[in-house]
Amino acid sequence: MCPPEAPPMKNPYPCISNERVWPVLRAVLFVLVLFTGLVSCTRYAPASPYATVPQTAYDFSQLDAGNQATHDFYIKNTGGAPLRIEGIMSSCRCIFARVANRQIEPGSNAVLSVRLDTKGLSGPVDQRIIVYTNATNERTLTFKITAYVKQLYSLQPDTVDFGEIHTNTPLSQTVVFTSTSMGITSVTPLSPYVKASVKTSGQDEYDLHIKLEKGLPAGLLQSAVLISTTSSRVPVLRVRVTANKIFDLRANPDKIFAGILLKGRKSSVFSTYIFSKHKRPFTIKKVLDTGNYLDIHAERLAPDIYKLGISAKPFEYAGEYTSDIIVSTTDKQTPVLQIPFRIMVMDR
Repeated sequence: MCPPEAPPMKNPYPCISNERVWPVLRAVLFVLVLFTGLVSCTRYAPASPYATVPQTAYDFSQLDAGNQATHDFYIKNTGGAPLRIEGIMSSCRCIFARVANRQIEPGSNAVLSVRLDTKGLSGPVDQRIIVYTNATNERTLTFKITAYVKQLYSLQPDTVDFGEIHTNTPLSQTVVFTSTSMGITSVTPLSPYVKASVKTSGQDEYDLHIKLEKGLPAGLLQSAVLISTTSSRVPVLRVRVTANKIFDLRANPDKIFAGILLKGRKSSVFSTYIFSKHKRPFTIKKVLDTGNYLDIHAERLAPDIYKLGISAKPFEYAGEYTSDIIVSTTDKQTPVLQIPFRIMVMDR
């Protein structure tokens, strides 16, 4: 005997026909299943670091040359895993950037400290700092630094080169110093063969006259004139002075670098030859070195040629030592010959 047939299911939505209610229910069920799957995927997705930077550029505006300026940028980890700073690179040696803590926990900040050194800079400055991270959104973070560096002074030229000199006549050149924030109080030449004087030539401008004296010895002159200023930040400036006086007598080599010497030991003997360009006889009257570091022996090889044997005495301290070998002669064109000497002394 067959069971009685079940009565037809009553439509829960009388306003919707039976033909339309089941597709609607199926659509609602699909949406619920899809939403549950998305929630499940989101809940179990692995956490990742995420970098957020509120500021990526800073303008220091106008800075005086020689100053240093600093600024802090902030890097925040808004992700769910630690954010690592894997490297920092700047586009200029004038920029120093560092992060104290290279691992940023979720919700925490790191400070990127940036220092700009304006020494040697002039005019507009536009530099970049690149920070490499493990963030999923930004593997590289770029920060921009701008400024305008104002020079405190101008020296034109900053080096006075008299070149090759073939006569005994005095020579002079003028250096123009310009500044709106500092003046000159005095000038001091470092060589007895160089004279210097200064006078005001206009508003915020000075003329520095540098003169080579008549008795300049033959050889290479490398000296300077010191300029004392009214500025506490730049109290002393230096103007290099060079010349190469060429006369009848010459030394070969005309400057000596003795190399490296161990402290407390006497160096080996180095030689230089002094000869007359026109093969005129001459006599060496006296040889000395200004630093009193050397033992020097003069040997006459021919009427117009001498050989100098030079060795350095034992040095008590390590460092670089320089001296000038001064040769006095009977030659009228070259009564004095100057030969620079340099040696490095190392510890044992």
